[in-house]
Amino acid sequence: MTSATTLNNDAPVRAPRLLGLYLLLIIIAAIESFDGLSNASILFGDMSQIPGPRVGGAIIKAYIASHPVLALAALGFATIGRLRYAIIALAARNQRLGLAAMLVSIPTLYSVAAVIAFGIGIFLYGF
Repeated sequence: MTSATTLNNDAPVRAPRLLGLYLLLIIIAAIESFDGLSNASILFGDMSQIPGPRVGGAIIKAYIASHPVLALAALGFATIGRLRYAIIALAARNQRLGLAAMLVSIPTLYSVAAVIAFGIGIFLYGF
């Protein structure tokens, strides 16, 4: 065999029907990464913004700290072609990848739609 006919076994093979899922997960993970990194400054600022010194406050702090890490991991996995790992990093099951990708996308798409609706409302009616 010549070097032109050998295959690289380390590179993931992307099926054409899964290309849309890869793109969807890359976009969703990028939006989540931006959102997580923009909220991370709360951890370094005034801690009185986080409600409750007990379990509730600890859960909120853990969420704020883990959100950008998991989102960046999902972005990395989706970029290199590891679809299942990207979905798991965005918190879904390892079966029915299309449905799982849509389920992990719903909260992000909802928040993006809310921002767009708010912008349209401001544009039409003023502030």
